[in-house]
Amino acid sequence: TTMNVNQQRWGRVEVLCDALEDLPPSEHGVYREAHGPDASVREEALVLFAASQSEQAASRRFRADSSHTSDLPSSP
Repeated sequence: TTMNVNQQRWGRVEVLCDALEDLPPSEHGVYREAHGPDASVREEALVLFAASQSEQAASRRFRADSSHTSDLPSSP
């Protein structure tokens, strides 16, 4: 039963985190409060969402930096 509880909890965190992707940042707090079953689920969803956003930003920077490598002189 512990596994079922953990799976259910993770499911709630995942659903909440996915919903934040579709909302403007100004609505995140209100949505989490209204739809997060408890404070620990809301907090975990927020941490997961922030990590996802950070990873996406890093990926965009990497792609932008990679696109400039063609501007570099080639090695002899």
